Order: sequence, then C-alpha cells, then structure tokens
Amino acid sequence: MLTVIPIEKLNGTIKCEQHRPINMVPVYEKLLDTVVNQQFHQYVEENKLPIKYQAGFRKDHLCERALQSVITGWKNVLSVSHYVGFCFYRL
Repeated sequence: MLTVIPIEKLNGTIKCEQHRPINMVPVYEKLLDTVVNQQFHQYVEENKLPIKYQAGFRKDHLCERALQSVITGWKNVLSVSHYVGFCFYRL
C-alpha cells in the first residue's frame, strides 16, 4: 500500500499544483523493487538486449560518450565526401 503525503512548495499554499507529492513506500515494497530491478538489468545485459549506442539507464554508459560516438561516425562519413542527414525530436 502506498501513502502519498502532499508537501507545500511554498508556505501557505492551498492549490494542488503548489504541493509536491511525497510517496511513502513500505520497506518490503522498496526491497522487492530493488531486487526485481537488479535482476531485470542483469538479464538485459547478459542477453545483450540493448543496442550498442544506447547509453541512458545503463551502468557505466554515459550519454556524452554515445553522442561522441555518433559525431565521430558522422566525421568519418563526411571525410569520404558522403552526406549525413539527421532529425532531432523531443519526446
């Protein structure tokens, strides 16, 4: 069972959007979450499920390093007079 306690962002606020929800998770649920999370990440890594350049949410993989790899690849393509096309979008 989860208990949510609203904490005021500013003193004396009465609007819902001016409160920050704090989740009070029981210890056994937090332990279960930790164990399942570790097992899931171990399974994903052992079975090589993430793609090579996926950096987010992976241990010892930085987004900066992934971006550096992509830019290096672009430089290599451009050095042999090819074109690089890309599209940025925000989720």
